Amino acid sequence: MKRFLQELLICLLLFFWSSVAFAQDKAIKILYDRLKDPVTSIESSAQIYRQLTRLYAKQHNYAAALEVAQKRQIYNEEQKAKKNWQKSILIWLVCTEHRVPIRRL
Repeated sequence: MKRFLQELLICLLLFFWSSVAFAQDKAIKILYDRLKDPVTSIESSAQIYRQLTRLYAKQHNYAAALEVAQKRQIYNEEQKAKKNWQKSILIWLVCTEHRVPIRRL
């Protein structure tokens, strides 16, 4: 009876670990699909990259986790530059639009 319980416990543990690995793989696929969505905001993209890094680290796939972390850093820098560029264009447009000679005031 004791041997049967040990084998049953081993089977349950193997089933649990395989289902966890399957769920993590599915979560990674879903997160990559969400990254491809064009309406994903900067904040949610950064959060997705953090989640991907965490999932890869849980799977002991440290090379993939490092790669995702580097992509996240590059993406964050690009988004900050893009945001600053858009802000400077907006400021320039507002300044040029409201340029009024003193005589008109």
